[in-house]
Amino acid sequence: MSLPLTATGTERADRNWWQTACIYQIYPASFKDSNGDGFGDLPGIISKIDHLESLGVNAVWLSPCYESPNVDGGYDISNYRKIDPRFGTVADIELLIRSLDEVNIWLILDLVINHASDQHEWFRESRSSKTNAKFNWYIWRKGKSITIGNECENPESDKQLSGELLYTTRDEVKLYVEPNRRELDLAFEFNLCAWNFGPGGRFDKARDTVQDLKRTICRTWNGLRSGETAWQTFFLVSHDTARSVTRFGDDKPEHSAAIAKMLAVLSTTLCGTLFVYQGQESGMENHTVDPIESFDDIDTINAMRTIERSRHECSQPGETIDMSDVNEQVAVISYILEAGLSQGLLPYITTERNRPLAISMAPTPPQLDHVVLLLPHATLVDPPTWLTSNFTLTPGGTHAGGETQNTLVLFADGTYLELIAFVDDKPECRQDHWWGEKDFGVIDYAFTVPDVKSFDVKKLNDRLKRKETKVRYAEPTAGGRMREDGVEVKWKVAFPEGVERGGVPFWCLDVTERKLRVPISRTATEHPCGAVGMAGVLAQIDQTRLPSIGEALAAIIEERGDGNARFPVATPSGTYGATAASIRIKEPTDRTKTALDLSLVLHVPKRETRPSDIYQSIGSGKVAILFESL
Repeated sequence: MSLPLTATGTERADRNWWQTACIYQIYPASFKDSNGDGFGDLPGIISKIDHLESLGVNAVWLSPCYESPNVDGGYDISNYRKIDPRFGTVADIELLIRSLDEVNIWLILDLVINHASDQHEWFRESRSSKTNAKFNWYIWRKGKSITIGNECENPESDKQLSGELLYTTRDEVKLYVEPNRRELDLAFEFNLCAWNFGPGGRFDKARDTVQDLKRTICRTWNGLRSGETAWQTFFLVSHDTARSVTRFGDDKPEHSAAIAKMLAVLSTTLCGTLFVYQGQESGMENHTVDPIESFDDIDTINAMRTIERSRHECSQPGETIDMSDVNEQVAVISYILEAGLSQGLLPYITTERNRPLAISMAPTPPQLDHVVLLLPHATLVDPPTWLTSNFTLTPGGTHAGGETQNTLVLFADGTYLELIAFVDDKPECRQDHWWGEKDFGVIDYAFTVPDVKSFDVKKLNDRLKRKETKVRYAEPTAGGRMREDGVEVKWKVAFPEGVERGGVPFWCLDVTERKLRVPISRTATEHPCGAVGMAGVLAQIDQTRLPSIGEALAAIIEERGDGNARFPVATPSGTYGATAASIRIKEPTDRTKTALDLSLVLHVPKRETRPSDIYQSIGSGKVAILFESL
């Protein structure tokens, strides 16, 4: 949705920042996986700060990312002074703090002291002996052990712990948040979350009506009023609840978007501080899958087994137990920010993906637009056999300014290879040109986006700055060419600075229709070599520059490379995933080489004989075009 998320209630100058804020909760394990290990992580969150800023949120509430044995979804914390290696490092959290601060977003760290793991040093000391100094930091009873911080009974632990408000009445909540008592600023009231729980709890959906929902909302908000001083919170979803579109909806996909929008209006118009859970802004729904063991959540599994045993006891011998209604209510906290972009499987997710979102909020991934192959002008005018025997050539034209001419090799996935030459190879045409100092061969490549209005060079440069790279992009400038049929084609280009030409992509943004620049047709895309699209660009870069180029690409594409240093990108008419394109970087086989070396990699259908890779020397340069089977 384009609707910005803003806090609700009357704007007053004497409000605290959190009273007019929208707070966005992130469960790090399932937000964004940056390295393909199956877990979301802190670098993944950093890569999505642009999205958080675009939502208009004022603060991020980060669920625990501390060191944990992960018995209870990361809430069982064994060391509050360390970041769990799955999520990153202390340096990563410090970078997250700085990066959020740059866009004026607060970071709230969830400490959950009363969830200390039995591996925590305090608990280990406490249970070691009744004479240990920390023995009464936990409540101990004969025959049972309960790991709840005993803050009321132990003044010493009060200095170390902070309280959590549980199992309180509405009147007690009202007292806790009364400003004059100076106890709590905010408290979560769970009546609305538990509104349609059935006798079996949150996995048992009651058949309540809209009128019941209205009465619950009115009762909750009126019950918490204390003149105009007490403050309230509003939330529909958290890591403890099911997706609101599923809970409040009717299970009909055609209604999902309307339900999501209705709930968004409800959330942003009630008084109080608004809390939004990751994915809620996109209308995310529950992820439902069998078997239940697929869910890596101890509470879910235990609750489901309890209900199943109860139903089994009431069933007839041999009767199949129907758990479909309960399975639908499973509170899955999984959220894949960009469908298809996260590498690997995230917690609470199996190989089955969530069904398509009712409302898409994922930023548009960059698309590989074209690759530039610089040739002598005579070769462009009279193409040699190594070109004509492999490719169908489409006429191009003369670029604005008259320094260069081109011919196109179009592919079915919407990409193209641009064969380009300086007119008559005149030295004056090369002077001050972007590629004027380049030798013949594959010299550069371009990205594009389907909606040119979505291209924001400032946000792109902000991402590059956060990665601490020297690469920056100049503002887009006008470009174009005149086709042989007299049609003028216009576009804008944004070139990178602080990096060698071809080290990272430039951007080509259409002003006129893309089909004028890239006239895809069946005949134009049928090639003797069988190529159907681009598998990507292979860049061989010396080891001194390889890390910085990798960081720049990660910022540009908003995706870290995999273990083989591949950065996935989409194609204009193709796919995004296993058979999509990628930018690949590696060290050259000859470690003494320092020059950037680019090769084009093309997709061909899988068949008995694959076309031979093309290696062609041209003057002091060379052409490398490789073929890869789908």
